[in-house]
Amino acid sequence: MAGGLFWLGKIPWRYPIKPEHKLPLLLPLYLIAPLVVELYRRHWDRGSWSDYGVVWDGPFWQVAGWGFAIAILGVALLIGGQWALGWRRRTLAAERASALVDWRTLLALLPITVLIGWVEELVFRGVLVNGLLAILPWGAMALVASLIFAVSHLVWDGQAGVPSYPV
Repeated sequence: MAGGLFWLGKIPWRYPIKPEHKLPLLLPLYLIAPLVVELYRRHWDRGSWSDYGVVWDGPFWQVAGWGFAIAILGVALLIGGQWALGWRRRTLAAERASALVDWRTLLALLPITVLIGWVEELVFRGVLVNGLLAILPWGAMALVASLIFAVSHLVWDGQAGVPSYPV
């Protein structure tokens, strides 16, 4: 499948993969992952989605709403701080010209980012944690799951990502 995506997207077979090529390569995997989890759940595990942390009840939506509000507040504080420190300049003409583009971009990226976050939580904190807890004690499971998560992100960044990891 990856080879087909490289071919269809005319993506060069070079490492590390350029940032603009990551989303076209990863998005199909993020769309397939919940289907794979559902097949596994139905045919081998016989558990429920709540076993993997997926519960669409009232408390979930409350926590999700609070998380979203905190994220928006954090971005607003970051941008406000940049303006206050003079790192970002406001011009009325530039704001008017880019306002429509910014909202379109935001509306396009929001569902993608929510999907990516949800699938990563499903895979790494749902499936992986459940699978590792069956064979490892809690502390070892947390260490191994964290390492797998970190290395999976390092694969995309190559040597450029190494400085962001603690030694």
